[in-house]
Amino acid sequence: MSQNMQTGNLIQPLRNVAALVKLNNDISKRQEGLPGMGVFSGYPGYGKTFAAQHCAAALGAVHISLLKSWTAKFFLEQLLIELNVTPKGSLAKLEQMACEKLLRTQRTVLVDEADFAVSKGYIEIIRDLHDVSAVPVILIGMEELPQRLTQWEQVDSRVAAYVQALPADLRDGQLLASVYASGIEIDKALLAHVIDRNTGSARMIAKDLDQIKKHCLLNNLKNMTRKEWGKTPFQGRSAPTVRKGLLF
Repeated sequence: MSQNMQTGNLIQPLRNVAALVKLNNDISKRQEGLPGMGVFSGYPGYGKTFAAQHCAAALGAVHISLLKSWTAKFFLEQLLIELNVTPKGSLAKLEQMACEKLLRTQRTVLVDEADFAVSKGYIEIIRDLHDVSAVPVILIGMEELPQRLTQWEQVDSRVAAYVQALPADLRDGQLLASVYASGIEIDKALLAHVIDRNTGSARMIAKDLDQIKKHCLLNNLKNMTRKEWGKTPFQGRSAPTVRKGLLF
């Protein structure tokens, strides 16, 4: 079993993982004839991609994470590869192959970084995949994604539900600590401070927890409290200012 899967098993109860699983289940169980697209949006670092990876592994969904440079054809080629189909032919042929495979398998499609599909204009192809195969299609993207989709009436009208990813809470923090600071007991006051200073970003919380663990291991400590951590600085995230007057 891979490290990613081990981590996934440990923190699958994270609130945003649960939210995405519920969205998928709700759409999958919809009444026949109703639209089956969903949107899962939120700020960077909230764990949307991790949630998608968990759903793909646990529910057998297809997870495609778009990149800025992708074209419509390249997207379909990557989707077919994920569906164990060798891509070949024109754009129209690729779309037909993808629709036919999804129609047979009925696997949910999770389109991560869906903002790129909107920017590049091939969001309508993703809508076609949903229309022809009737599989649940969940678009995952930035906080502004729902508003951007309103520009595409044919897509927006097929969205059954919009779900917004939430910032990590204390329970999420405890689950993250069990992974990224395993073996170290961190008191609730310090954990709450870490969550607050990172405005609930699971990604940034994990980085701070990793720093706390490394500090404890270096100093042969098994636990850390808010008082003991004191004013110890966390690693900076802002680019340093330009230094002037240095001699080379």
